[in-house]
Amino acid sequence: MYTAKDRTFLLKNHLKSVLGSTALQTMKVRGRTWRWLSAGDSRAREAIILLHGLSMSKNHWRSIIATLSKDYYVVAPDVPGLKLDQPASDPEAGLDGIARELSDFLSVAVGRPVHLVGHSMSAVLSLGLALRMAVPVKSLTLVSMADVNFTESLSQSLNVQRLSEFIEGMTEAQHLEYLRSMFFQPPNSIKYLARANWLEFARGKERCVALLKAMDKELSYIDEYGQGLDIPMMILTGREDPWSDLTRRGIFMTHPNIRRVELAGCRHLPFLEQPRAFSKALQSFVAQAGQRPRRLIESETA
Repeated sequence: MYTAKDRTFLLKNHLKSVLGSTALQTMKVRGRTWRWLSAGDSRAREAIILLHGLSMSKNHWRSIIATLSKDYYVVAPDVPGLKLDQPASDPEAGLDGIARELSDFLSVAVGRPVHLVGHSMSAVLSLGLALRMAVPVKSLTLVSMADVNFTESLSQSLNVQRLSEFIEGMTEAQHLEYLRSMFFQPPNSIKYLARANWLEFARGKERCVALLKAMDKELSYIDEYGQGLDIPMMILTGREDPWSDLTRRGIFMTHPNIRRVELAGCRHLPFLEQPRAFSKALQSFVAQAGQRPRRLIESETA
């Protein structure tokens, strides 16, 4: 739930980012022009990579970049395929295809050990990405990891069964309700945010549905991806998130290197609804990654 301190934190850090604490960079890698935000010391030994979810962009991370960049070089790219006006090179290859593109980009643009932070569909994406990275992956944070099938509670509230079917027939009014469902307490500006996002979302529907259908077969490999990663992992989610069922099964409940943090009073966007608690949990985990002894899952509610 938003508090005055959280609103101040968001506004202060967003303005700090826009006014110059972060840099907008571009680079062409294998024919694609990449755009990303960077902050912190570019000579830092390790980097934090922030990967946004479906129909979002690098700009959704602006309000926490300044805090994270005090000790690390921070990179937040537009993710092809998930930023809808930048299609993946091979949409039918699903997240595995996007992971190949990201791996090439990060090897060239970052070229040092990384801490991967993936939100929503990028949480799923980052599991496969961590297995193919050319640079060492020090830790993996899965933020609000999303299933491409609706969870039971969300499908009931929106009266649909599958996300791909929902998007194919989505109206502007349904899009607004979809965005409302992402928040525990929607901001007063939710109608403005929905209107600003709708045009890009509507234009990218076809590519979005193609990606989701390609992802269907990939979900069966998620446990296998998790078992293949011998690195510290954290599941960081809103306690009321209707999307979070995917991380309450299989490897994500038994893996010895996983820490679970659930933030009360928020749903699918904890870095916007609980930015101070989110930043604190992420900073603490990244700082300890690779140093803490292996143990059974830690559970924490903030």
